[in-house]
Amino acid sequence: KLTKEEDDWNYQLAGNLKYGRSYRFKESFKLRSETYLKIYVKRFCDGIDKLYGNSLMTDKITPLKLDELWINFSQKHDFNPPHAHSGVLSFVIFCKVPPEIFKTQADSNNQSAGKITFSYGENITSLMGNDYPIEPYENLMFIFPAQLKHYVSPYWVDAERISVSGNFSLSK
Repeated sequence: KLTKEEDDWNYQLAGNLKYGRSYRFKESFKLRSETYLKIYVKRFCDGIDKLYGNSLMTDKITPLKLDELWINFSQKHDFNPPHAHSGVLSFVIFCKVPPEIFKTQADSNNQSAGKITFSYGENITSLMGNDYPIEPYENLMFIFPAQLKHYVSPYWVDAERISVSGNFSLSK
């Protein structure tokens, strides 16, 4: 029920989707989805609390609110350059990931077709690794700090990948 005329989100995102498209979900769907998504965000925050003793979901901090929710239909050659999101936490859920998108690589030393890569810090020397490429699969969900730089490499086969993304902020 999303249409390019009413729900187009391509021009709000970092993505270069020449053949695919991004759509912003309608407010009513976003509100219905928020409770469900918060279950996973709470698990993420509880894991942080267990590791570091500083949960984002304590009673002392204002509750999180789902600010944005969109869906990406990616096609051959589409990609997302390095970018960060707004808010406090972001997520991506890979809904459809054809395995063949990882099999055909570009003629280059960068063999990352279709992968999502998270980047942290500055690459000051060749001894430092700050890019973490991951080959996504269907139903994989990442929750990450909204300001964490990340990018998605293009792929070279005729196939559609579908992902849903969103941003949570602290409500006032």
